[in-house]
Amino acid sequence: MLYFGYEPLYCVSAHNGCVYNRAERRTIIYNEGHHAGDCLTPRSRRKDIRSASTTFTTSTGDSHCCYGAGGVRVRRHPRLAETPTAEVASQPSPVPSREPTARPTAAPTAAPTATATPQPAVTIVDATFARGLTADFQPIDPGNTFQPGQTVHLAVTVQGRPVEGTVTARYYFRDEQILTTDFDMSEVNSDVLFTFDDNTFIGYTLTATNPLPISDNYRADILVDGTVVETLPFSIVPPSEAIASAIVTATLASGIDVANNPLNQSSTFLPGDTVFLVGRGNFGIASTLRAEWYRGIEQLEGGTRSLSLDENLTNSTFYFNFLPEGGWQPGDYAVALLLNDREVGRYPFSIAEASAMPPPELARAFVDTRLYEYPTGLFAIGIPQDWRLEDDSSAESANLTWTSSTNNMLVNVNIVQRSIGDTDLGSVLTQEITAAFGRQPDFQISSPQLQPDGSVLVGFRARTDTADSLLMQGNAYAEQLGDTFSVLVLIAPSDQFEALWDAGLSGIANSYTVDPTARLRRRKPWLRALVSSSPTPSRRVYLQSICRKAGA
Repeated sequence: MLYFGYEPLYCVSAHNGCVYNRAERRTIIYNEGHHAGDCLTPRSRRKDIRSASTTFTTSTGDSHCCYGAGGVRVRRHPRLAETPTAEVASQPSPVPSREPTARPTAAPTAAPTATATPQPAVTIVDATFARGLTADFQPIDPGNTFQPGQTVHLAVTVQGRPVEGTVTARYYFRDEQILTTDFDMSEVNSDVLFTFDDNTFIGYTLTATNPLPISDNYRADILVDGTVVETLPFSIVPPSEAIASAIVTATLASGIDVANNPLNQSSTFLPGDTVFLVGRGNFGIASTLRAEWYRGIEQLEGGTRSLSLDENLTNSTFYFNFLPEGGWQPGDYAVALLLNDREVGRYPFSIAEASAMPPPELARAFVDTRLYEYPTGLFAIGIPQDWRLEDDSSAESANLTWTSSTNNMLVNVNIVQRSIGDTDLGSVLTQEITAAFGRQPDFQISSPQLQPDGSVLVGFRARTDTADSLLMQGNAYAEQLGDTFSVLVLIAPSDQFEALWDAGLSGIANSYTVDPTARLRRRKPWLRALVSSSPTPSRRVYLQSICRKAGA
């Protein structure tokens, strides 16, 4: 299974020394955002994807501790009186003086005030990561590198047997705290009568129920009474069965096709463009791939995306995309690509100034645009009020066409309640548009392009078979929502298509929504749907009429 979104869920538990533990539970969320466009697939097939925010659920478990040299537990005694009995020192015999000498009487001095002997502070003698601990919490196989599924052990040696103080182990991933566990020395040493040149040993363990992501950006801080006294870095390294991870290619583009190949590669984009980083590489088990978006040195909020794998993939495509809320501001940007928490590439791009406002005569074609809602609630779309509507819906399909009074524009919506199953969405759309317009003069069609909302776009051109023989250009969008299959077609004269798109066609396209829970209505005798598995001449004639209507 290929995880998608952030990192996978990590449920982390820990045990830190001593059966006298005070249990504490806490949860920390490491959230990097999510976007439905991020994907990583093998070359031969699409992969299932799931999204998740990184959640570290941490808890302290039983503490483990040991006393004495070599880890031998000191025998305990009943607690005695707080003040020990003073030992009486022997007095030396007086030696007589041959002749006493008179001395001046000295002014009496105040007796020194008795002060309590300060308790020695907790002193950390040693702290060592290991892949295991002995019964007396000595490190087994010391080292600070661990595989994703291994338990991280930490052996801490405290000088002597302090009767108070707290020793804390606090773990971090990318400077985000993922676990903290406390060890209260008083709960262990308060009933020990004396200490004789031995130490206290504490064992901490960090265990993840799901593999930790590969990274060098882990550390553990050792604190004494809340003050950091030592910092120890550690790493999660690829498992032995993982292949070597490497990026083969990466490029910026304004879109991708259905095979995740880049379309319209560029390093310059417009404020409303979704920017794609598309690439191919080899990825080992437990490896992670992350994209971070920057303007200058400022990391853009909500732009970070991550992918994580639980299998080896070779020659696999991946992509990340991002469009800030409200669009890009003109300027220079970059997207950083990180593999296993190490930056492996930085790809600069720029956002150009928005294009000039469309001419007023084109903008007037979209005046008084209002939301049209299908009577059953099946779909809604924003359409100018003066456009002419032809409703050819049937019991099997919703089929509506709007044509403008000027500029030869056309919008068609066709919806059927059926599922195309495993058939590729882009292939179906390409087949239908080609069947409808492929015999028209100057016919051209683009490769299917996956959209951020999950629909597929195909662009095409064809001449009308009317007397004026207009070259028309269109965008066709197909999407499957539950058992509802929808096609939206927008057509305009090719020489004005871009200007008309900016003036209002794009707004119509983006206003289109489908409710797959609503049903069709029966209005007219049966009429074949716009999209089906096998084109027929009658449907080709019907679809070609769309282009004739636009050129009328």
